[in-house]
Amino acid sequence: MPTYDDITLEPIYPILEAAQHLHIAIYHDELSMDHGHKQTTPSLVACSGTTTPGKKGNRWSIHVSYFILEMDGQLVLTTGQLEAQAQLQPDQWLGITNARKIIFPGKNGDAWWDMQQLLAQIKLTIPIFEYIQPGAIGV
Repeated sequence: MPTYDDITLEPIYPILEAAQHLHIAIYHDELSMDHGHKQTTPSLVACSGTTTPGKKGNRWSIHVSYFILEMDGQLVLTTGQLEAQAQLQPDQWLGITNARKIIFPGKNGDAWWDMQQLLAQIKLTIPIFEYIQPGAIGV
């Protein structure tokens, strides 16, 4: 794995033998946001001056799952890499160019995030990593 210069923060790549491969750390992160009930009618004001909360069942969420490379940030093709993809034959294009997955779980929404969805996301992420970092091994 690359290390970094203490002053300039430039990456320092290890010297590898012919049969060795650069190892690059891949981090996974998730973000969930819960959005409250959006009332269309005015709230009732209790004697204490507080408003009544909306129904619990009318809430919705956004769940974002993505992968991060230490040097590049989110695992996604850059504009230049997308342009290079466009020059390839259609059968050589990557099916997905961004490793991020967004779902909207909740009542009448997508299923809640689980291991099966994460594994499907990883399978789609591997070709993106291999395109961005050819010959490297993701850890």
